Amino acid sequence: MQVAKKSGVSLSRDVLIFGFDDIDMAEYVNLTTINQGLDESGKIASELLLERLRNPNREVRNVLLPLKLVVRN
Repeated sequence: MQVAKKSGVSLSRDVLIFGFDDIDMAEYVNLTTINQGLDESGKIASELLLERLRNPNREVRNVLLPLKLVVRN
């Protein structure tokens, strides 16, 4: 973002930058980002791992979690 600004590139007209994970820094720099619910995905991942350890022959599960677009300036 800093290089684009120094080069005279417009961040809203010439280049769009999105963040991923919606970390605290994204809010600080007013960056639009994707929130993928890291707490929830970590919880589900640990549950799936424990299930696999208890039953190694258990069928593999795919879990799709919703993403949320957090629009900022």
